[in-house]
Amino acid sequence: MMDIAVIIPMYNGAKWIRTTIESVMTQTCLPTEIIVVDNNSTDNSVEIIREFPEIKIINNPIKGANFSRQSGFKASTASLIAYLDQDDIWHPEHLNYLCRLLEQYPDYPAAVASSLSFRFSKNLRFTLPKFEEFDYNPWSIFPNNKIVTPSSLMIRRTALESIGGWQTQFNFCGDTYTWLRLSVNHSFIQNKGITVGYRRHNSSQSATLLIDNTQKCFDSLFAALEDALTYYPTVSEQDYSKLKRRLAALSASSDILSNTINFEPSQLSKSILIFEQSLSEENKWFVRSICGTLVWLLYNHLANKPFLLSRLLEYWPQEASRTGQAFRSLIASSRILPKCLLSEPFNIQLWLILLQSLDDIITKIPLYRQ
Repeated sequence: MMDIAVIIPMYNGAKWIRTTIESVMTQTCLPTEIIVVDNNSTDNSVEIIREFPEIKIINNPIKGANFSRQSGFKASTASLIAYLDQDDIWHPEHLNYLCRLLEQYPDYPAAVASSLSFRFSKNLRFTLPKFEEFDYNPWSIFPNNKIVTPSSLMIRRTALESIGGWQTQFNFCGDTYTWLRLSVNHSFIQNKGITVGYRRHNSSQSATLLIDNTQKCFDSLFAALEDALTYYPTVSEQDYSKLKRRLAALSASSDILSNTINFEPSQLSKSILIFEQSLSEENKWFVRSICGTLVWLLYNHLANKPFLLSRLLEYWPQEASRTGQAFRSLIASSRILPKCLLSEPFNIQLWLILLQSLDDIITKIPLYRQ
């Protein structure tokens, strides 16, 4: 087996860090280095880490997980780098599976594990993961992102060194930018088996950033994607034009964000129509995918202020039918809808979305189709 460095950025992680570390210590393929990069924590998380003498603790005075990941990379020496967020956990076979993939596929810059999101519980129980690989190219779904956490990746040191290490210039989406830069010349290899538990909670750094300044986060994301595109090799003009067109579609969603959050009804419908038009050449899958990014950016606002969803649905023009259908479908499958129904139990629009989603589920049952 190749040598592996596990790098864990940490800021006030006392609530979760012990469980995270224990998931590293129970790996069937133990790492040669475990580096925790503390970002000036004010709780007792550093004291918890000191209970594990095999862990190296370094301090990163620059605020932000991206700088911590880069500091950890510089402090490491192993040929393979596996990042793990302070609140995520790994299945015992995680490092073993990813290391095996990179040994079998020496030309690939990184291996990716599939992940499962969970909330609140400290004891996520994994099922026995499969070992079944497939190619995954982050550029295939540009400008969207399917890798939800850095905890899913194992990266070759040489690949990270070729791009200057973990990217730090974009505070909100350093991970997405890093994936795109790493995969410019070669796709990743991904395992279908789920070996990563991605913990969702409102106190995570990404959730806090999104809640505090959604527009700033969007601007950071867009700037990162725009910059990453400059590194993309222009194999064909048609391929490059498609990526530019899709990035423009994401840009068109920016006004929907601001007009929803600030509730500007006179501009909201107009911005949705522009968004719909920007997607006129795209297939149904991509329309749903880009609407998924919109829901993700708006998620906390819609969940915490249910009336915003009602207003957004009210002002969504009938002419914007493709995006409207995709948006409603995504809302129906999210945690937003139950919260909004509890807040507005007599809202007919919300009940119609729920009924439509139930109908879609029923029609997929074989007996019903017969």
